[in-house]
Amino acid sequence: MMLLDEKVIGLRELRDNISSVFEKVVRNYRDALVGNAKKGGETATLISTSLLTELLEPYKFNTVVQFDEATKQYEVIIDEINAAGSGGTKEEAIEVAIDNVLALTEDYFEDIELYMRIESQRKYYPYFMKIKYCKNREELIKVLNLT
Repeated sequence: MMLLDEKVIGLRELRDNISSVFEKVVRNYRDALVGNAKKGGETATLISTSLLTELLEPYKFNTVVQFDEATKQYEVIIDEINAAGSGGTKEEAIEVAIDNVLALTEDYFEDIELYMRIESQRKYYPYFMKIKYCKNREELIKVLNLT
C-alpha cells in the first residue's frame, strides 16, 4: 500500500491499452504503475525517457584528466563508475576511457541481476543509466565531463 492510493494497471489492461498508456506516460508526464492487479505483488513503474533523463540530471561525473610524469602517459579517471583510460596523448587517453566506459556499461546491464545485489555495485546504477541513454559519443563525452 502506498501513501497515495495509486491504481495498479493490470498486465492484461496494459496489453489491451498500451497505446493510450504510452501516450499518457510520454505526452502527459504521467507514470504508470504496472503489475498483477488481482494478485498484488511486485510492480514496475513506466515513465518517459525524457523524464528519466531529467531525474538523472543530479548525477554528475567528476572526471579527472591528468598527465602522469612517472609513466609519461595521460590518465582519465572516472571514479563514479570506477573506470579509467590512459594513452600517450590526452585524446588517446579519452578515447580509451570512452571505450572502457562503453564496455563496462554493456557488462553492467548484461549482468544487472548480479550487480544490483552487490551494494558497492548497486550505487553505480544511476550513472550507468545516464551513459546508457546517451545518443552518441559526443553526448557521452559531455555527460562524462570530458569537454
